[in-house]
Amino acid sequence: MQKFVLSALAGGLALSTAAFMTIDQAHARGKLCKAYHFHTWSASGPTKRAAQRAALRGWRSYTVFEYGKAWGNFKLAGNRALRCSGARGSWSCTATGRPCRLY
Repeated sequence: MQKFVLSALAGGLALSTAAFMTIDQAHARGKLCKAYHFHTWSASGPTKRAAQRAALRGWRSYTVFEYGKAWGNFKLAGNRALRCSGARGSWSCTATGRPCRLY
């Protein structure tokens, strides 16, 4: 029984250390990011640009709702991606990223 508890504690310590390493790396860049937490928003529009803008607006709105205005800048997001597909008259885009803020 003690062996299991010790193993579980060691596993928790390793997980905590990994999370702190992620935060330290973000601090080195002058920003604080949510570790292991992504936001994704999809939208569509008649043009690629309209779909991109709608996806980014949705990502920003949801992130601000959840964490506050400082976290809602997609340009600061970690692991960000904006992917689109479609053809003339019908486009859809998805914005994905880990919320980050300057500190």
